[in-house]
Formats: sequence, structure tokens, C-alpha cells
Amino acid sequence: MTGERPHWLTLAEARRALRARELSSRELIADTLAWIEETDPVTLAWVTVTAESALAAADLADREFEAGVDRGPLHGIGFGIKDVVAVAGVPMEVGSEAARGFVPREDATVVANLRQGGGICLGKTVTHEFAFGSASPPARNPWDGRSVPGGSSGGSAAAVAAGQTAAAIGTDCCCSVRNPAALNGVCGIRPTFGRVSTTGVVPASLGLDTVGPICRTVEDVATMLAAMSSFDRADPRSSRAPVADFAACLRNAPNDLAGLRIGVPDNHFFEHLETDVERSLDDALETLRGLGATLHPVVLPHAGHALPAFFVLDVAEEAALQYDHLRRKPGRLGEDVQQWAELGSMILATDYIRANQMRALIVRDWEDAFENVDVIVTPATAATAKPPRDHPIYIAVDYPDGYSEDIVFAYGRFLIPVSMAGLPGLVVPCGRDRSGLPIGMQIVAPAFDELTALRVGAAFEGTRDPYSPPPAVAAAR
Repeated sequence: MTGERPHWLTLAEARRALRARELSSRELIADTLAWIEETDPVTLAWVTVTAESALAAADLADREFEAGVDRGPLHGIGFGIKDVVAVAGVPMEVGSEAARGFVPREDATVVANLRQGGGICLGKTVTHEFAFGSASPPARNPWDGRSVPGGSSGGSAAAVAAGQTAAAIGTDCCCSVRNPAALNGVCGIRPTFGRVSTTGVVPASLGLDTVGPICRTVEDVATMLAAMSSFDRADPRSSRAPVADFAACLRNAPNDLAGLRIGVPDNHFFEHLETDVERSLDDALETLRGLGATLHPVVLPHAGHALPAFFVLDVAEEAALQYDHLRRKPGRLGEDVQQWAELGSMILATDYIRANQMRALIVRDWEDAFENVDVIVTPATAATAKPPRDHPIYIAVDYPDGYSEDIVFAYGRFLIPVSMAGLPGLVVPCGRDRSGLPIGMQIVAPAFDELTALRVGAAFEGTRDPYSPPPAVAAAR
């Protein structure tokens, strides 16, 4: 526990306290809601807080505990939901004027799964408009209270980092669970494509979207992933792959990584890095070696083509999804989303086909690499969190080698090749820059082998200091 108040409890800690009757669900939820009210002026991470229904659910959980009913590891514990995921009766406006006033009638499948396991929805967190950007305005990074929290699940990651919830749901098309996790110093996983249902989730891309959890520990990510995952006949991309009790498997796994083979890419993934990011990744790889893993160079020949191919696919699908807004409701989209959608409307069918051909080559590259290694480790982002400049649409990042790029690319360049291959990618904190802003490491595993990525992340996490509250919210206590 990182503070005296129960809102800082991890899922695992809260679960133990609730079952030992050291804490009631009402006490936990009431304290969390109070902390959101105290600190949201720093993070601006919440769109809607459903305090009344959350407290009612907490009272129900306490009655169930008294009656001997235990719904699972989330029972009586709160979670946040990115505002592109449907919660029945709660506005879902996806960060856009174009969706103002829309209220879904049913929960998304992933929300229904979490509620069935006894989880309590605390409300909706900020998303970049239509989940299409890396700034998530107006949310702010709780480590300095000024910088962007990444995106598009920036509100979810900022809320978790700030202790406003032990867990939150994000979505990941390009990198939208993983870059916010890295920039906010927390853990997040993009599951294998099809592992978690997207029914009831506003899509950015029907062929790339996933839903993933963000938490402060790897064990909590494992708990959430198991609770979220299920086959869903309503989602044609949903997989029937079996779902393990990931957290229990972690607890039974050895603490070291003896015999594990870790791939380290020779190309693309270590180019154009901020100095502190490069240093932190070098240190992290040495830590993994010290845990017993062996490091092996791997080559992913087409990784450098993933980003342009991704944007061809993504903006074309975005244009199709935003067709009515572009043609019938002009002016209701934000500037950056409007520009991406307009660009997508100019993509030719031949461009889209060639991008899919490149995607097939990228998939094969990863399959070939995993013939010789168990996981592949890369930086999560090339740079740490940056403050907005003028507006959140273009924020330049300059590197020591003279290279410069927008944060959309700095925060997605190493994550997009994983998205294109549909693979699971876990992000864990691995350091901080000279300003104290977090740095993340990405652990990529073969399809439907989230457990190995989680095992590596948990072993690494065991070598680090316990989580400490970010300075900007710690000052608000």
C-alpha cells in the first residue's frame, strides 16, 4: 500500500482487505470517490463520475460478502472506463461534439464481464476524440501536472497513476493502452487481437482495435485481463481461445527467468531515442539478464514499414467510420480528427491493398522471430511526456541525433508493429528521465501467450521499488 488511504490499494491488496473484513467496499469506494474529487483538478482525467450508482453497488457488495457470496477478485472494487466503451445509462460522448448527448442502453461486453465479477464502475475517463490521438485533452499527466498523459486512453492511465482507481479500461488500435501506461508510469497490456470482445466499443479501426486493462501492478493487469476476456458471438473477431487465470499462474511461477530467451531487435526499435529512454532500456535488459534470461538479437525486417502501412489502413477505416460526420455534420469533429478522416477519404483501394500486403509481411516477421525466442523486448515510447504547445495537435519531439517528429509517432513508433501483427504487448515502468517523468518497456509475446509476457513483467517488477504516488497528486494530499 502506497499511502494511508484505501484508494491507493492495488486490486490484490483490496481483495485481501475486503475478504479479511479489514475494509468494507463502501469505505473503499467512498474514499476513492473523495480522492477523485480532491485530485481531478490536477489530472482532469474524468468525464463522468457515477458516484451514486458506485456507492449503491458497494453496499450490495458488502451485503453479498456478509452472505458468503464471492463473485471473484474484483468483487467490491472500483474501475474506470474509457469514454469510447458503453456503460448503460451513462453518456458516451467519445471526446467529441459530434456525439454530444448520446447515452447507450446496454453495457459493452467487457463492462458486463467486469460487473459480473463484482467490479464497480466509477465512471468514464477522458479519451482523445474518437480514440484517435496521443494527447487526450484536457487530461494531464499526474507526474508533473502539466504534460500530456498520452493517448488515446490518457484519462484511464492518468487516473490509475493518480490513485483515482486501481484499474481502468482503455482501447488500443495503434498504441492507445500502451503509450499512456508508459508515460504515466503504470502497467498496461494490449491483448492478442480477438482475446477481449469489442462489442459496445466505438471503433477506431475494425481490423486493429483491442480493449486492454491499465493498472499499477502486473498482477493486477493479469487479474483484469482474465475478468475481461471471453468469447462473444456478437463480435465476429472474438476468439474462442481458452482464458487462463493469469494472476494465479503468476503467483505459482518462479521469481526468476532462468531458461527464458529474450529477443532484442537489431533494427528499428532502438533508433531515434531520448538519452534517458535508451539508458533505462539498457539497464532493464541487464536486469532481465540478471534474472536468468538470455538475450538474443533478432531482426524484424519490415518493422520500419509498419507505421506508414498502419496509417494507410487506419485513416482509411477512420474515414469510413466518420463518413456521416464528414458529409452531413461538417465542423463537429476536432481539427486533428477531421484532418485524419479527410486524408483517409483520399486513400485509394490499391493503397489499402498494398498496406495489407505489408501487414502480412510484418506478421510473418514476428512469427519467424518467435521461432528462436520466447518474448521480444523493446522501448515502449521513444520519448517521455511533453507539455502541450499552443494546442494538442502537433507537439514536436527532438532527439540527440537531430531527428524530430510529432508525439503521435514518438509515442507509437515502437508499438505499431505489434498492433499490425495482432500480438500481445505488455508495458511496464522501467525508469524515469531527469525530470522524474516515467519511461516504459514493452514485452511482446506470441499470439495468445499473454502469460509469458506477464511472467517477464512480474519478474522485472519484483526488482523495482514499490509504486510511489506521483508528485503532482501527492502534493494535493
